[in-house]
Amino acid sequence: MAWISYLESGEITGFYDYTPAISFAEISELYTGQAFLQASGDTDAATQYVLEGEVVAREALTATWNSETVTTDGSEIVLSGLPVPCTVYIDGEAVIVDDGSLEFSAGTAGEYNVRVNEAAYLEKEWTIDAV
Repeated sequence: MAWISYLESGEITGFYDYTPAISFAEISELYTGQAFLQASGDTDAATQYVLEGEVVAREALTATWNSETVTTDGSEIVLSGLPVPCTVYIDGEAVIVDDGSLEFSAGTAGEYNVRVNEAAYLEKEWTIDAV
């Protein structure tokens, strides 16, 4: 029997084969803060999440930038159409977005990796050039 663990957000965090050697209650105690659900062996955390006790497909994220290049003179570019709220990672640093858009500026030239990975949406990544 296969089980998945997931967070309140619906993000799938693990896959477990249930064997009689350990009880399901013992497994649940080991992973506090997570819920468990019986699932098929083809469940995929990259393309699915848990919504109201069901494993469902993640949606495509439709957020877009008004430009993928920013100058280092203090100008900003905007990523709009984000889920509300969500977390955006800029070079691994988390930024909470609570209004659906992210204003981005860069003080140093180079490439910046911007990533959104919310449970209900397919992960999406951009490379922003700062010149």
